[in-house]
Amino acid sequence: MHQSVRRWRRGRDAIAVWQAPPPAVALTTYYDPEDAGYAKLAMKKDDRGRLTEAAYFDRKGRPARNEKGYVRIALRYDERVGLVEKNFYKGKRAPGENGHARVAVHYDARGDLVEMVFYDERDRPTRGPEGLAKMRSRYAGAKLGDQAFFDADGARLRREAVVARVLPGGPGERIGLKAEDVLVSYGGRDLESVAHFLGLRSGERRGGASRELHVLRGGKRLVFVVPEGALQVQLGDRLLRAP
Repeated sequence: MHQSVRRWRRGRDAIAVWQAPPPAVALTTYYDPEDAGYAKLAMKKDDRGRLTEAAYFDRKGRPARNEKGYVRIALRYDERVGLVEKNFYKGKRAPGENGHARVAVHYDARGDLVEMVFYDERDRPTRGPEGLAKMRSRYAGAKLGDQAFFDADGARLRREAVVARVLPGGPGERIGLKAEDVLVSYGGRDLESVAHFLGLRSGERRGGASRELHVLRGGKRLVFVVPEGALQVQLGDRLLRAP
């Protein structure tokens, strides 16, 4: 490992100034494992100074997972468009641990995420969070146009927007929303996701009429009249096998 340090003295104090090392070298930074889950972070850069790999280790030099559960991150670049792929590696699994071993994230020339795939140890698509194995995104100009979700068998998944938590005393609680309510439609439009619902809400003008929000609760359809402004509820998307 190469590092360049220039020192000078001012009175009795020694001051160290970090100078950028030459490209295509490995850098190492140490962290407190109680805070980050690892003791050492080793990084590599290419000849243009771009990060190509980050690996995490414990104090004995063994691979260790970072705060997001990965032992290594590898980045790949295209000379024309820049970053095109990130790979996140989990490393050896703990006994009884399920899930993926690697996540590959692909970007287009604008830097927009266009595909994310979860793989097992044999590099086969596998279940990631909530059964997701692959996600593809398409864009209409600079805006996200459409997203498609698939399981490990290639079957398409659908999203539904769900109330995760209702904050006490807020408008959401006052109109009767509860955790696990599934948002079905708003203002007469079927809802596809949390982002879709929030987009409809953000496009409303101030002082406009209240709108109806249809939800499913325990298989029963309920209707709430929703006022303008924040509902003070936490929402999340849930993935299900498409019918």
